[in-house]
Amino acid sequence: MSGTKRKSPAALTELCHDALAEGVLVKHDGLPESWLAMFKAHPAAWAQLQKAALAPDKRNLLDGRELTEESTVFISLCDRLWDGEDGFYQKELVQFVAPATGLPKWLFILLQTRLRIIKSNSVDGTGGHVFKFTHPEDVAAVWKELCIWLPVNDALPYAQSPDGRAVDKAMCDIFYALDDSLQFGLYRDLEKELSMDMVEICDNFESVVKSNRDKVADLITEALRTDYLLDFNWANALDHRHRDANRAANFFRAPALSLHFDYAHWSDVRSR
Repeated sequence: MSGTKRKSPAALTELCHDALAEGVLVKHDGLPESWLAMFKAHPAAWAQLQKAALAPDKRNLLDGRELTEESTVFISLCDRLWDGEDGFYQKELVQFVAPATGLPKWLFILLQTRLRIIKSNSVDGTGGHVFKFTHPEDVAAVWKELCIWLPVNDALPYAQSPDGRAVDKAMCDIFYALDDSLQFGLYRDLEKELSMDMVEICDNFESVVKSNRDKVADLITEALRTDYLLDFNWANALDHRHRDANRAANFFRAPALSLHFDYAHWSDVRSR
């Protein structure tokens, strides 16, 4: 009847709606394009979905954001450029966001493990954990912080602690990933350092690492001092790779990390 207020759906009807939606989600592993288009064309429904998706998580107020593979990273680059014509240095500043998976795998593992074990005291206004790097030695310093947690003796109860096991695993994973970035340089260095056959090392890698934690940790430290691993060319390429997606985006996930790189003295020789 015209002008009559529509009654709320009966309970049975609501169950039918739920069953239909659950079946669609299972079949399509999410929402089909036709449903997305339908929701987007309905202002109230679309506003509800956006509000739910963008709802704040108050846990971030206390501990900052957790770094996961779904995270976003804010990156700022500062470099000093020589202007030969006018004879002075000028600064170049670049800022962008990128998915955490865009970071080198070894860097992602390093920072993720660092944040899980050592609570960050530096959190920016978006809840992202702040790291500042002006030299490869700053990157190595993050790893050396974690090395304090490496078990000294597997027979001690501490060696079986969650933190000790986490750093043990991170050391293996970082070694793998760094070796890939250095084109198998780390495995060759380990082979030389331990005077062991490469095949034996590869077949028993975790036990070899646990038996030689100090030597493996030192090799990782030296590798992290390699200046080209995180130089301006790497960062600039990451920026260009995601530039179109960033410019087209309507929303960005709040960053879990804020990484600040100052390359003015990146390749300078530093005392250790």
